[in-house]
Amino acid sequence: MLLVEDVATTGGSMVKAIKILREQGAVVERAIVVVDRQEGGAQNLEPLNVRLESLVKASELLEINQ
Repeated sequence: MLLVEDVATTGGSMVKAIKILREQGAVVERAIVVVDRQEGGAQNLEPLNVRLESLVKASELLEINQ
């Protein structure tokens, strides 16, 4: 199963959602977000063995605006 979110910050809401989904029997291995704010979301998903993928990272957006 692929979890989809709009923005990842610390990943707290994704961690909660993954735990609930897994309690119901889902196999969650990846999460995709539109924007990764790079505030720990990817690192907080690692203990759950979930890889965070993003369409764009905050650092990339900052580069574009300079």
